Amino acid sequence: MVNQTNAIIGSGFASDQLLLNPSLANAANTGTRYNVTPNRYIGGFAIVNFRWADKYILNVNGRRDGSSVFGNNRQFGNFGSVAGAWIISEEPWFKGLRSVIDFLKVKGSYGLIGGSAVSPYQWLNTYGLSSNNYEGGLALTPQNLANPYLHWETDKNAEVGLNVDLWKGAVNIDATYYFNKIGDQLTSQPLASITGFNQFSVNSPANIHTSGAEFMIITQNIRKKNFSWSTRINLTIPRTKLIAYPGLGNLVNNVNYVIGKPITASSCTSTPG
Repeated sequence: MVNQTNAIIGSGFASDQLLLNPSLANAANTGTRYNVTPNRYIGGFAIVNFRWADKYILNVNGRRDGSSVFGNNRQFGNFGSVAGAWIISEEPWFKGLRSVIDFLKVKGSYGLIGGSAVSPYQWLNTYGLSSNNYEGGLALTPQNLANPYLHWETDKNAEVGLNVDLWKGAVNIDATYYFNKIGDQLTSQPLASITGFNQFSVNSPANIHTSGAEFMIITQNIRKKNFSWSTRINLTIPRTKLIAYPGLGNLVNNVNYVIGKPITASSCTSTPG
């Protein structure tokens, strides 16, 4: 994949009505810009599905991904997931409950997900042409502060759930509890401007836990040939907590993150123990 940008730049127009015609700009301030950023991505995956007696289900997914946005020896990451389900209502001993419960399934999953959402070549020192030099001569100026340690971010996700159908489909209940552990997030680290840069890309050392419960209830209140009425109720209870952040006190522009508190709080205070 190649990100390509073409631009024609002009300034010193006599009026705003002339902005669409660069040739009418002040000739001394007219220029062109051409930028090409190659970007490569490759990945492979394998999926294994197992189903036995229409009541035991297992799914295993493994993948290996590579991206050129990372440097040498850090371009590839291994990820995957495993998920299982047990349809309890298919068990022979469950038949006595069929008058109330039509379908009952419990499920669970655990997975490792990778992310590469960072601009290409942040692991290199890059330079660009600049004309703002002595007597208008061209020069190279630093464009990026390299971080050769950039690597894939990883999110560990776990989930358990329950599906129930009652009274011949009149009521359907879907309940899920999830727990996620987020680490190595690709983000921009603020820097003091005395370094020559305001920020640079890093894998954040923050350890963030998110958890929550989700409920959905669907009821079929009226089911007629020419008329039906159903109700859908959704409830989500999310929680987020910053578990650890090495070097938090040394951050420039600290946004009031506090260990043990949600990262979404606009302001937090802590009392020394």
